[in-house]
Amino acid sequence: MMTKNGKKFGGLVERCYICKQKIKVSIFMEATMFNPIQLQLLQMFERNTSVEELHEVQDVMKNYYAQKLDRHMEELWDSGILDQKRLDGISKMDLHEWMRSK
Repeated sequence: MMTKNGKKFGGLVERCYICKQKIKVSIFMEATMFNPIQLQLLQMFERNTSVEELHEVQDVMKNYYAQKLDRHMEELWDSGILDQKRLDGISKMDLHEWMRSK
């Protein structure tokens, strides 16, 4: 269990719906320490930035995680874990309801 700014957060292990691999999900409770990524971002942006710069950084981060997700999906497709039948089944699911049931 790590702490950030006096608050505790722990990791839950969930299984990816598609590939059934275990993934670690952090739950934020409290904070006293920043992780290395947070520290780097704070140092990079310690000066005042504009709203436009904020949106640019958000776009960069969204694109990074979208590309990471695309690579993972390609790996699942190439390995046969993900196929069109499975995608069709997922597209018919109410994923919000599915997530609430977890």
